[in-house]
Amino acid sequence: MPPLTYASYLDLEKLLTLQKPRSSPPEHDEMLFIIIHQTYELWFKQLLHEFEKIKRDFSAGDLFGAI
Repeated sequence: MPPLTYASYLDLEKLLTLQKPRSSPPEHDEMLFIIIHQTYELWFKQLLHEFEKIKRDFSAGDLFGAI
């Protein structure tokens, strides 16, 4: 198994290919729009992840863990 690196852990090779501007040639503003909104979606994913943990903690009666 190859060593774990920053790039491999974050799967940067794949991540950095996910921006696919539709304009030709790619416009600066379009690339910025894509990157900003992909970032927002990742933050929303993180919020949902945190809410699921809070929900599990509340269900288990662990109010301290939920905060």
